[in-house]
Amino acid sequence: MVCIRYEFSDTGIFSALDLLETAPMTDEDEKTYNYIMQLFADDLDEPPILKTMTGRTGVSLFTEKGNEAFSCEMKELENLYNEYLTSAGLGVFNIIELDVPENEILYRDEYQVVIHRDVYERLLVEQYPNPYQSFEDDEVR
Repeated sequence: MVCIRYEFSDTGIFSALDLLETAPMTDEDEKTYNYIMQLFADDLDEPPILKTMTGRTGVSLFTEKGNEAFSCEMKELENLYNEYLTSAGLGVFNIIELDVPENEILYRDEYQVVIHRDVYERLLVEQYPNPYQSFEDDEVR
């Protein structure tokens, strides 16, 4: 199953949203951020399994349907990250596409799946063996 993860450095999108919340923004950017946060609150629930996992052992990824449903909002978030956090040296925004085996999925709804962090890290190494390979376009930088 093809899944997509938006990652800020090695932090998932939900954790990275907390960082962005503290960034000084223009009024318009703050409205955009608040709109996206409300959209997530309304339409993208935190998977219940993550509440039962200790530490950062679970990793959430969008399904293809979830990626389509939230692609405009994720692009807006990417723009905000690039403007406020990347420029401050706080990380890099990555879009990672992985082929996740069905038997590795711990939770699934129409928009997202959860896999174990060890599986995620193994799939990254298997599917992106070159550390200088771009996650977005599979080209070597």
